[in-house]
Amino acid sequence: MHEITTRRVGGADTTFLRELSWSLRAPVLGQAGVPPQVVEALVQQQYEAQLHGYTSTFGADGHQVILVDGTPAGRIWTAESDGSVHVLDISLLPSKQGLGIGTTILRRLLSEASRQHRSVSLRVARENGDALRWYLRLGFVVVETLALDHRLEFDPAPEDSTEADR
Repeated sequence: MHEITTRRVGGADTTFLRELSWSLRAPVLGQAGVPPQVVEALVQQQYEAQLHGYTSTFGADGHQVILVDGTPAGRIWTAESDGSVHVLDISLLPSKQGLGIGTTILRRLLSEASRQHRSVSLRVARENGDALRWYLRLGFVVVETLALDHRLEFDPAPEDSTEADR
C-alpha cells in the first residue's frame, strides 16, 4: 500500500511541475504533427500562462504537489470561494495514472467538503470522456455544458434531520 499525501508547492517544485506539464501536453502536440522545437516552446508557454493565470486569479494557497511514498507524482490546485471549492486542475504523471491516486486525493477532498457542507466544482473538456466518466463515478453531476467543456458539481448530502430537529 502506497502513502498518498499532498503538500503545498514550493520553489523546489518548479522542475517537477514543468516535467509534469511536458508529460501531459507534449504527446498530444506531437501526435498532431507539431515539430519538436515548436512543441517545446508551446508547452513552456502553456505552463507559464496557466501558472500566471491561476496564481493571479486564485492565489497559490491551493496549489499542492501530490506525493506517492514521498515522491512527486502530480498536482492538484483548488480555490475556495462562497462556501465552495473549485478544482482548477488535477494532474498525474502518465506512469501514475490509473492506480487510484487521483481517486484517493479527490475522495479526501470530497469528504472534507462534505464535513464542511461545501460544494465542489470543476470543469472537464468535452472531448475528455474518460475524465468525465471518472468524475461522474465519484459523485459529480454535470450542471452545465458549454462549447468546450462541462461544468460539474458535487454537493454534499444534507445531514439527516433527527426528531429533535423537527
